[in-house]
This record gives sequence, C-alpha cells and structure tokens, in this order.
Amino acid sequence: GISDEVTEPFKPLETRGRTVKAIFREHGLNDLGLCDQIASEGKPLLNAPMELRAVVQGQPVRWKTGKLDFKETKPARVVSEVQWQGPSVEGKTRVTFDYDGLMNLDLEVRGKHLSAVALAKVETTVLDQLELVVPIRDAEAPLMHVVGAGVRGNYAGQTPPGAGEIWNNTQATTYGMPNQFVPYLWVGGTRRGLAWYADSDENWSVAEGKPELSLARKDGALTLTLHLISKPVALDRPRTFRFAFQATPVKPRPDDWRNWSFAGQLAEARAVTIFGSCRYW
Repeated sequence: GISDEVTEPFKPLETRGRTVKAIFREHGLNDLGLCDQIASEGKPLLNAPMELRAVVQGQPVRWKTGKLDFKETKPARVVSEVQWQGPSVEGKTRVTFDYDGLMNLDLEVRGKHLSAVALAKVETTVLDQLELVVPIRDAEAPLMHVVGAGVRGNYAGQTPPGAGEIWNNTQATTYGMPNQFVPYLWVGGTRRGLAWYADSDENWSVAEGKPELSLARKDGALTLTLHLISKPVALDRPRTFRFAFQATPVKPRPDDWRNWSFAGQLAEARAVTIFGSCRYW
C-alpha cells in the first residue's frame, strides 16, 4: 500500500527557503522550478543552474516567472510548482521529491492562444525548439552508465574524452533499431553522481537524425541536454514532459558491504541475493 512513513536508513525531507534536503543531498530550486544547484555529500554537482531554452519563430524565448510555491511539505514528500511565460508560450514546472531524493518533474508547455479569451481566431503557437540544459561539473563526472536496448551490453565506463559533443543517445546499444529512446543515463564518479531517467518519450518531437540526449564538454562543464523538441510542433494542446533526476549516493551502505558476495564463492564472504534474483539483476 501507499504510506508516508520514512523507513530507515532514510531521513525525513527538509525544506528551507528554496532548498529541499534529502539524505546526503541538497537541491536548490530557481525561478523556473529547476535546480540552481544539486549537492551530494556536501559537494556541488552542477557547474551552473539548469536552464529551459525555447525558440519560437526563430527567436529565443525570455521567460517571466511567477512565485515558486511549495504545495506540499511532508517528511516523505515535497511538491513545488511555479508558472512561467513568454510572448506566445507558457507553462509550469511541478517537482515532486520522494524521501529517497528522487526528483520527479512534470514540465507542462502550452501555447498562450489556448488560454486566450477572444472572439477572433487566434493563431496556434508553433514551438521550434525546446531544450532542458543541465551543466554538470566535469571534474565530478569521469564515469557514465547508459541503458539502451541491451541486457548485459549497456555501456558503463569512462566518460568519453574531448571537447564539444562527446556522446548522444544514438551511440547507445540499440541492436540496429534507429533513434531508439534511451530511458536512463548516469554520470558521476566513484563517490557521487547524477542520474536522469524517463518512462517514455511521450510528447517529445525530435527531428530525424537528431539526438534526444547529448553530452557536451566545454569550460569545465559536462552539459547534459534534453532535446525535447527539435522538430517544430504546433502547440494545439498542452504538452507535458515527464522525467526525473536523482543524485547519488542514495543511501548509506551497510558497514560490512565489502564482505557481501552475490556469487557465494568466497569462503568468508556473506552470500546475499536481492529478491531471490540471480547475480545479473
């Protein structure tokens, strides 16, 4: 069933000003309801605040924001919401924090014509481009893990070297399927990092041959970009993009974690299983 009880070893969420604290992690929110900073174990993960970039009729949109409002502040759940608008497009950011530090985002975008009250015909807003930009500190992200269509073949290892775009989702394991959506990406180091995931690419509009996710390195930042819209789309209805971020580590490890063994082949090790599964899972 559904419970608001915070189970050990997690701690109740705390809200101070615009900062939401979970065990090991702090999330500072900005005027768009996105993160100005995410810290894990006291170390900042972001090189600069997250940005929402939009283009309408070839021109970048400058956002005007409302007041960030906390709709719910409970030990197990915190919900924030803020509305924002440009000349012809508007929307809102709703963030739901769970006590394990999972940060679920509902990003709703709609054309202003949908809320206009007029007898005359109002032209439908066409959104040329929409991107969520996440500048991560490059020094905190020497490693990455991405989940594509592979079972045991998904990449986990060094973040590719070089400047400019160093990776995009078309390079993930897809077994020959073109432009397959990649639902999970983590970048970080041996102590901490930042994961992104989405259940689906519902409402994304991506131009053929263009990526949905990309990583680019410049001036000390490893920037994750979510290319939500790269093919012009008419905002004839509200569109909601759903995805989540979670900074790691999520919880403390047991004191004897180095003595655990999934294979059960070490004489003095503690043999363990997770929900009765084999060691692959």
